[in-house]
Amino acid sequence: MRQIRYSNKDKYVAEDEAPIRKKRINWDRMVYLAILFFIVGSLAVYLVKKFYFISAPGMVVKESYVVLLPYDVRIQQLYIQEDDSVVAGENLLSFERDFRIDDNTLINSTRSVDEWITKERFTANRTIQVKRVEIEENQKKVELIKKQIAQLEKLVILDVSNSNKVDDYEMQINDLESANRVLSEEIKYWMSYLGELPKYMERYQTSLMEQMSANSALTVFKSPTYGNVSIINYKQYDLVYKGEPIMTIEMEDAYVRAYIPQDEFGSIFTGDIVNVIFPDRTKGKGVIEKIYSDLEKLPPEYQDESRASVRSLLAIVRPLNESQQKKWKSNNRLGVEIRKRRFF
Repeated sequence: MRQIRYSNKDKYVAEDEAPIRKKRINWDRMVYLAILFFIVGSLAVYLVKKFYFISAPGMVVKESYVVLLPYDVRIQQLYIQEDDSVVAGENLLSFERDFRIDDNTLINSTRSVDEWITKERFTANRTIQVKRVEIEENQKKVELIKKQIAQLEKLVILDVSNSNKVDDYEMQINDLESANRVLSEEIKYWMSYLGELPKYMERYQTSLMEQMSANSALTVFKSPTYGNVSIINYKQYDLVYKGEPIMTIEMEDAYVRAYIPQDEFGSIFTGDIVNVIFPDRTKGKGVIEKIYSDLEKLPPEYQDESRASVRSLLAIVRPLNESQQKKWKSNNRLGVEIRKRRFF
């Protein structure tokens, strides 16, 4: 009988392959990393804005000239209409003085201006005196703090007191000396203002005599500036009372009134080029034309209610070139941000 030999090879049983498990996303780690990146990024942005840039709030402004007269008049003719463009020296209207007005109106008008100048001179002198007293008081505080520092330094040497108190006192001295520098600049401004007051009377009298002719009842009022006529409040043959605005001329140029914080005094100067950031986040460039050392109170919309009332240096910023005027005009009366690099 034939023998059958079976193979001695190893035998294997087929098994089902185990499914490959996908790697699970660690959402907790993702959330933690996102929060970390957000905090680090926010801190970096804050540090850059705080220490790399000087920033200040501001507002775009278009200057306007209001036409009014110091006596009652009757309008004979209007030479322009609303939305018309005018140039300096162009005829705006002709008028005649009302027959009910006394001939002494010109004298009374000049007298009222003289009274105004007297009040302004009194106010300026009083302001200067107050600021000088403030400087003296701050200087006395500085001397007192210096004596306290000298005593503390001895205690620090004896290891009785903490040196941090000395640093706090030195910061107080720096603040007081900075305040005195600002007050000194304000005094210079008011002294200059006092010197300009007599010239104002001369200019007023000259302008008034040019506008009024003693030998003619009919007078033509000419535009003192360039701009667009935005509002006309009266028409031909209307009677206009003294001091009533007859029309308003919006000047062509727009500028920014920027409010520079006191602690940036000495960090920004006339002639500096700055970036102007508009509400729609577009940017423009401007140049600082003038910085007024007479501190202006910061407008309410820029105040921090948790702090005392803040006063800031007023800076006038003009567009860097004519191509930016259109953008600035379209943002009239809107808030903007002024930004300048501290370095480079």
